[in-house]
Amino acid sequence: MLDLSQARLRDASQVLTATNSLGSAELISRVAIVVLVSLLLVVSHGFVEAIYFSSAYLITVALGIAVSRWFVAAPSYQRFAVYFCIDAFRYALLFSFAAYLYSVGDIAFVIISLAIVVGAAMNALTTRNNVDVLTTLDAVAITLAFLWFTAQIVDVAQTNAQGVVIWIVSLAICTYFNACLYEHHKFLAQRLDDEQLDFEAKQLQSVGRLTAGIAHDFNNILTAVMGNLELITVVKTPKEKDELAQEARDAAHRASIVTSQLLAFSRQLPLKTQKINLQEFFAGFSQTAKDVLGNDANLDIVFHDGLWDIQADEDRLTAALIHIVENARDAFEGTGRLEIELRNRVANTQLGSRLTPGPYVEMKLRDNGVGIPRDVIGKVFDPFFSTKKPASASGLGLSMAKGFVAQSGGRLELESTPGDGTTVILNLPADIAQANVLPDTKA
Repeated sequence: MLDLSQARLRDASQVLTATNSLGSAELISRVAIVVLVSLLLVVSHGFVEAIYFSSAYLITVALGIAVSRWFVAAPSYQRFAVYFCIDAFRYALLFSFAAYLYSVGDIAFVIISLAIVVGAAMNALTTRNNVDVLTTLDAVAITLAFLWFTAQIVDVAQTNAQGVVIWIVSLAICTYFNACLYEHHKFLAQRLDDEQLDFEAKQLQSVGRLTAGIAHDFNNILTAVMGNLELITVVKTPKEKDELAQEARDAAHRASIVTSQLLAFSRQLPLKTQKINLQEFFAGFSQTAKDVLGNDANLDIVFHDGLWDIQADEDRLTAALIHIVENARDAFEGTGRLEIELRNRVANTQLGSRLTPGPYVEMKLRDNGVGIPRDVIGKVFDPFFSTKKPASASGLGLSMAKGFVAQSGGRLELESTPGDGTTVILNLPADIAQANVLPDTKA
């Protein structure tokens, strides 16, 4: 049960990012309930101890948020252990206060104390149940709380038979809760394992396509190189020898380009990251894009106010954008139009967010081309996949672009509707010092 493999550490990182985000509905609700109930107890009963409890509880929440961010920044067993201890302390604080409220004897306090235990049990069935160790902590803590309250409640029994009934009912509820908790955990774990297996199967399929594509491309290139070199030994005139040597060099250059694209696709090509002012960058790139699009296409570039600089490799960014512009050009029928829109974006920490929390600049490249058929759109990022003629494209353009953006710490996505154009969305990290924003700010 206590599984903290690297895969589970990554899962724990995702869960803690969601449940300890300032935008988490569950966290906001929990804090609001604690604060409001504490204030209610102070106002209605003069129970000042509630203020001490809520203050201590809020401190543990703040510590949990800080430590979870620390853990997410560099997941490790040691950092998770620190978070686990804070979480265990929060349970101890919560149930100690519940026990203290119960001991006061007032019926309102008794109801609130029982509500604390029930609320903690409900919280245990949320997204945190993805993580083995937190599931075990929830089960142990809530089971002990149930047993303690049962030991207190059994005193109201007037006969031994009534006491036995109370214990049986309480143990049945406790067993049912744990069964639900572990069943939910089992379901989530199985889903994660299935997703991992599916991901690995797709990886193997991609490797197969990649291997076949490399073999095909390099076989063509080597055929050109070797054929021209063999002919050099046959021809007599220097001019013919120079022409054949040039063709061999051109073929070798194509091999260099394919190798560079493969490295970009695999995220192994070293980046020369620098701060890029996008308005200055697109002032120069716009002419390149117009040349690629041709005279029959219109180009519009829209800058939102206060656009941040980005951190990226300028040459690789240029190459990625050229590939996207070329695809847009090839999709036009008649007069085409490409719009490039740039705006600031701040990714939050909600579960399922596809970006690491922080500031980004989002580039949307929309064309009015024919769009991508539904049976093709899932393959556009596959290596060596292309709908163009084999001689005109290697099929690595979009793969290279996606690899570059991911290696830069961003994300590339594509949306398309047949007959209604295509939108390619690049999110690249903004200059943090310039953006000066908190990672929990909503996009």
